Amino acid sequence: WTSVASSLVLQPVLDAGLAKDLPAFVRASAWGLILAVLDFVVYYFACTCRQRILAGYIRALRVRYFSFLLLEQDTAAHLSKLTAEAETVGDKYCGSLLSLYRALWSLALSVAAIVSARWELAIVVVVFSLLTLNLPKPFQKQSDAAEAACLAASEAHMAEAQESIRGILL
Repeated sequence: WTSVASSLVLQPVLDAGLAKDLPAFVRASAWGLILAVLDFVVYYFACTCRQRILAGYIRALRVRYFSFLLLEQDTAAHLSKLTAEAETVGDKYCGSLLSLYRALWSLALSVAAIVSARWELAIVVVVFSLLTLNLPKPFQKQSDAAEAACLAASEAHMAEAQESIRGILL
């Protein structure tokens, strides 16, 4: 979306500059600067909201893990989840959903901007965008298997560490 928006902003600046129309150039440059600042403010707001949502999700996940930690006998598994898995699950699951949501909005805004220029170009952009959205799916199984192995190793390590600590305390 940013590249489409910057192209739409720069076009009037270039047109006015090439036409040697100083008032139009100043006006287009001022609008470009205003839109660049607005884009920065929106980006900052989006990043702040994303971090707040991720922090809230991870906090809720840790509270859930902690409640299971108090109720269950197998505390090593839940301690591992509380310390390591909450961050991983929050970043991978919630972060991925937020990134997908952002990508879909960006695609929609870009297509709308391109349709306003030429509808034939918009069709090509949509086809290539859908191809790139579906490209990661074949690699998802490998990624899921690697993540499961990492979490299992972390859980086993935490269980071993807890048993070692119990042995020292006894």
